[in-house]
Amino acid sequence: MKKGRNTKIGAPTLRRRAEERLVTEKLEKGLRQEEDQKRLLHELQVHQIELEMQNEALREAQAAIEASQRKYSDFYDFAAVGFLTLDEKGIIQELNLTAAQLLGDGRASLKGKPFSLFVPPDNQDALYFHRNKVLASAEKQACDLVLKKKDGTLFHGHLVSKAVEEDGHLLIRSVLTDISERKQAEDLLRTLSAYERSLIEASLDPLVTIDPKGRISDLNSATEQATAHPQMPSLVASTATFSPSATMSWILNTRPSGNTSKIPPAVAAISTMG
Repeated sequence: MKKGRNTKIGAPTLRRRAEERLVTEKLEKGLRQEEDQKRLLHELQVHQIELEMQNEALREAQAAIEASQRKYSDFYDFAAVGFLTLDEKGIIQELNLTAAQLLGDGRASLKGKPFSLFVPPDNQDALYFHRNKVLASAEKQACDLVLKKKDGTLFHGHLVSKAVEEDGHLLIRSVLTDISERKQAEDLLRTLSAYERSLIEASLDPLVTIDPKGRISDLNSATEQATAHPQMPSLVASTATFSPSATMSWILNTRPSGNTSKIPPAVAAISTMG
């Protein structure tokens, strides 16, 4: 019978082969670790670049937001009108530079003060009713007030306000406009109108104003006396549309019967105008 092959390996040979395998495994493991490290390093580098790009985008967005805030802050502060935010009790919470200038004090000093401090006693009721109407309505409310600067100077102000809710609190947003020049112009117009009227009434000649439609819109006392019509005010309101000459003729022809007073030449001249 044939003997089997001898598979016994000597101890030196086995050790050498084991060492060779160990070296091979270390090399393979080292290569795997090196590949893992390279892959990890690559991922870290990519992630770092992504973070840098995100930070750059955030910085650009922050810069855009700050630029927008500066722009709207300029619009807010240097607007031609005053902007104020009041609480329900009328305490100033925020205001722009224009409002501070109108009230004659620094913005920091005005915050926390009642707006009513800048309203004279005879206008306090108007402010009180204005604030109540604003808080009771969803619509804008407006009123004219006489206001007093810190130094005591008075000016006419126009206030437009609306109630808003912010963070659970009810606030009043107001726009304040100085209308002193407009009020002065209105007063001057009334004065001139009264002066003009006094000149018309002082005239001894009959004066009649006829509108473009041929209707009498006004006349002076001399005309009433000349025509001796008993109801001149109603006559003016009800005059039909005539030409100037026809209108005056109609007035003269409707004088009370039996009146034989002489018609002044000025009225006669008007009645014959074509």
